[in-house]
Amino acid sequence: MGEQYKAWLEEKHPGGYEKIYQQRRDPEYKENRTAIENVLPVDQYVDYWIAQNTVDYIEQRETDRPFFIWCGFCGPHGPFDPPKPYSTMYSPDDMPLPLGYEKLSTAKRIQGDKLRRISAYYYGLVTLIDHMVGTITDALKNKEIYENTVVIYTSDHGEMLGDFGRFGKANFYDTVTHMPLIVKPASGYPVNSRVKGLTEHIDIAPTILDFAGLDIPDCMEGISLLKAMESGFSEKEAVLCEHTLNDQSRHGVCIRNQDYKMWYWTNPDEYALFDLGKDPDETCNLAEDPVYSDIMNCMKGLLINKFLTMKKR
Repeated sequence: MGEQYKAWLEEKHPGGYEKIYQQRRDPEYKENRTAIENVLPVDQYVDYWIAQNTVDYIEQRETDRPFFIWCGFCGPHGPFDPPKPYSTMYSPDDMPLPLGYEKLSTAKRIQGDKLRRISAYYYGLVTLIDHMVGTITDALKNKEIYENTVVIYTSDHGEMLGDFGRFGKANFYDTVTHMPLIVKPASGYPVNSRVKGLTEHIDIAPTILDFAGLDIPDCMEGISLLKAMESGFSEKEAVLCEHTLNDQSRHGVCIRNQDYKMWYWTNPDEYALFDLGKDPDETCNLAEDPVYSDIMNCMKGLLINKFLTMKKR
């Protein structure tokens, strides 16, 4: 988890870093698909350390100078190892089984109690991050700079959490690609509390530059979201996702508009089309359905147009 965190933890808890990895060597770790209660207390957990670094920076900086902070948490992410009290915050008995669980073959089906345990621990990690963000927000308020600070909260990907027998990412289901995007503007900006429509992560950098009153370089693909925040609606027709496997053996592209999603994977060729209005859980692939042939061609056109209109780098 990095030499800087290791050094900090060793000073705070000699031997603590090794305890993390020793715990991951225990049979329980694999048996429960990494869903374990972390051996460390919360004030030694890696995401606490990340939040505290951010708080320290805020408390020590000069208040009359502009600043930029990128605070990237490790969680919520596998391994699903929240420390106390987050490990017991949610009961596995209250967790629903993942989408498509009943249709999985016996070979792919994980025991229901293990899946519920994973979900409960994942929810605990989510809440831990929420609380860490709260400590950062409090630091901004204590420094009396919260009102004049833009705060953007998002993530790089979601988590399948057992849906359709999958974990992690590496696909284009909404569970993975539909990210939270919360923007708290600086005071004086007229914005709506909720914005309808589609956005992309490439829109974040232009938005930050726009807030700062700086020019947006012509080479940037994204657009500032300030206009959408003021009107309450994003005018993007469609958004693009791409993914390449770590070994480079397979590449995928996905185009999504308000009503439909289409993706294409290479090696072997694989198409999927979903009618999001009728099938929000993306359970029925319509790529070969003749009724949807015109929609399929339209989505292919949107995908091609997205690439054709990209600015040359």
